[in-house]
Amino acid sequence: MTMVFIWRIADDRLAEGWEVDEDLDLLRQIGVVEYTERGKEVFPENMR
Repeated sequence: MTMVFIWRIADDRLAEGWEVDEDLDLLRQIGVVEYTERGKEVFPENMR
């Protein structure tokens, strides 16, 4: 799973935090989602 965390620090304290994650590959691996036939053609390297 790919994740990015962004933290904003103000006055030496954590003021805000954001998280961005990309779950599609994880969900595909555990069988929650599948590529369509077109997706399999476009992204053959992801078919394991």
